[in-house]
Amino acid sequence: MRFFSVLGLAVLGLAGCESSYGDKSSDLFAPERSTTESPTDPAPADDTSPPTGTVPAPQPSSIPDPGPGTPPAKTGTCTSLSASPNVVSQEVTSEYDASWLDVIDARTPDSQAASVNLDSYTSYSANLYARDFKLAIPTSAQIKGVALEIKRKTAGTKVGDLVVYLATLGAPGSGPKHSAVLTQYGDDRSKQGYWPTGSYTTATYGSETDLWGAGTKLDAATMNASSFGVHFAVANDGSDATAYVDSIKLTVHYCE
Repeated sequence: MRFFSVLGLAVLGLAGCESSYGDKSSDLFAPERSTTESPTDPAPADDTSPPTGTVPAPQPSSIPDPGPGTPPAKTGTCTSLSASPNVVSQEVTSEYDASWLDVIDARTPDSQAASVNLDSYTSYSANLYARDFKLAIPTSAQIKGVALEIKRKTAGTKVGDLVVYLATLGAPGSGPKHSAVLTQYGDDRSKQGYWPTGSYTTATYGSETDLWGAGTKLDAATMNASSFGVHFAVANDGSDATAYVDSIKLTVHYCE
C-alpha cells in the first residue's frame, strides 16, 4: 500500500515537471519581437490618407513646357537700333519703268525728297534701293522684329505701293539691263490703298515683333552688311502723278 502511494506520488511529480517544461519550451522557440518596433495595423479599407512615413508624390510644375523644337528665349537685355541708309540707288528693269530723281534725298527727313513722275494709268517706278544702314548689331543678338518707316506723299490721287521688301543687293548681273542680284527676305509688306496727297505722312511696315516671314535668316551678320537694306517701288493707277519720298528709317529690335 505504501509502495503504491510512493509510486503514485512519483508519477504525479514527473507529470508536473513535464507540464512546467512544456510551458517554457513554447516561450523559448516563439519568434522574437523587437522592443523598438511597434506593429503597424493595416489601414481601414475606406481610409484614403497615405500611410505614416509615405513621401508625397511630386506635384506637376506650373511652368509651361515650351514644346519640342522651341528655341530658348533670350533673357538678357533687349534694345532697338534705328538708322537711315547711307546709300540710295535705283534700277530700271523695264522700258516702262519711270526713273527716280534726286534719290539721295530719300535718306533723311529734311523736306528734300526723291521723286518720280508717273504717267497716267498702269505706270510703275523703277526699283529704289536703300541700304548700308550701319546698324552694328551685336553678333550674339537674337533679332525679334524689324520696322521700316517711309515718309512720303503724292501729287495725284491713285499712287500706291507696288512692292516693299527687305533685301540684300548684290553685284550687277549679266542681263540686258544688267540687273543686280537681289536676295529678298521674307514677305512683301506693301500696303493696300493710295498714298496721301498734300502733306507728308509716315507709313510703318513691320513692327518690333515682325520678322517679315524671314525667321532666322534675319541675323546680325546679314543686317550689318552694307548690302542689306530695303527694296521698293510704286505704281500709279490714275491720271499723271508724282510720288515723293522724303526719308527712310529702319529700326531693328533684338535681345542678347
